[in-house]
This record gives sequence, C-alpha cells and structure tokens, in this order.
Amino acid sequence: MPAVGEKSTPTLVAQIADDAGNLLIQHATLFQAEVRDGARQAAGLVAALIAGGVMAVLGILFTAISGVYGLQEATHLPLWACWLIVGGSLLLLGGIAAGTGGFALTKINFIPTRTINSLSETWSWLVKRSK
Repeated sequence: MPAVGEKSTPTLVAQIADDAGNLLIQHATLFQAEVRDGARQAAGLVAALIAGGVMAVLGILFTAISGVYGLQEATHLPLWACWLIVGGSLLLLGGIAAGTGGFALTKINFIPTRTINSLSETWSWLVKRSK
C-alpha cells in the first residue's frame, strides 16, 4: 500500500499516459500552425509572382514591339535582326527574374522544425521516464 499522500503505480502510469496524450495534442497543434504559416507565406509569394508576371509580360510585349521598330529605325538593321536582338535581351532578363523568384521560394522552410525538435525532446523524456 502506498503511504498517505503517495500515488499508486497504476495512478502514476495513467497520469503519465494522460500527460503524453496532452503533449501529442500540443505537438499536433504546433505542427498545424507551422504548416499553415509556411503555406500562407508561399501563397503570398506565388500570388505576387503571378501578378508581377502578367504585368511584366504585357509591358514587355508593348515595349519589345516599340523597341524593335525603334532599333530598326535607328540602326537600319534588317527587321529580323532587330527582333532577334530584342527577343534575346528579353529572354535573358526573363531568366534572371525567374531565377530570383525561384530562389526566394527556396528560402521558405516547409519542414516543421520546432515540432520535430519538441517531439524529439518529448520522446527522450518519455524514454527516460519509462526506465
């Protein structure tokens, strides 16, 4: 029989199981918050990339047409050469812009590191406690 004020072994085991369950629920909540935060960041970046891309395409289209005819007028190069120069320049600029946006997306951490670290600590605590 346990002494007065001490808990029995089954009570302690039940209490540990209850605490472990509460910890798992808290870890799941933390995991959801981290995933939701990462998704929200990505959605904002993707929306900005799409909007910027559409506006850039329209602006580039009209600027390129004007640039081709302006280049042909200024240099008297054949029209096909002017289209090639302007098109190549736009291709280079587009590659730089796409690379910059793609690099920004790689900076977002989709792995819930806080949850993983917390789960690892909890697991270690449970293993030590069960010995």
